[in-house]
Amino acid sequence: MRTLIALAVWLAASFSCLAADTAAGRWEGRVQVPGFPLQVVIDLDHDAAGAWIGSVIIPELNIKGVQLTDIDVHDAEVSLAIKGALADPQAGPAKFHARLDAANSMAGDFTQAGNSATFSLRRTGRAQVDLPLRSSAVAGEFTASGSASTNSWVTHAM
Repeated sequence: MRTLIALAVWLAASFSCLAADTAAGRWEGRVQVPGFPLQVVIDLDHDAAGAWIGSVIIPELNIKGVQLTDIDVHDAEVSLAIKGALADPQAGPAKFHARLDAANSMAGDFTQAGNSATFSLRRTGRAQVDLPLRSSAVAGEFTASGSASTNSWVTHAM
C-alpha cells in the first residue's frame, strides 16, 4: 500500500513538472475578437533563476516584445498578463487564461477591459523572449550635476 501511494505521489509530481516544461516555447495563433481577429505570438521560457519570463507580439495592434507578467503554470493551466500595453484603469491588464493539451496547443480566454474572447495557440518552436532593455549607469561627468552646467555646455557648443 505504501508503495502504491509513493508511486501515485511520484507520478503526480512528474506530470506537474512535465506540464510546466511543456508551457515553454513559442506559441502562435489567433484571438477571436468579433470582427477583428488578432494574430498573437507568445514566447514563454525560464530565466537563469528558473522563474517564468515571457513576451508577446500582436501585429494588428503594433505590439512587439511587450513583457508578460503574473505568469503562472500549474499542471496544465497557464495564466499570464500583458505588462502595460492594453491595460484598462478599472479592469487592469489584459490577461490570457489557457489550458495546455497533449497536442502542443493551448486554448482559453483572453480578457481585456471587461471583454472576453477565445483564443487558440499552437507551439511552433523554441521561445524567443524579448527581454526588457536595460540602461547602463551614466558617468558623473555626463550628468547635469557634474562640474559644468548643462546650459553652459549648450551655449559653448553653439
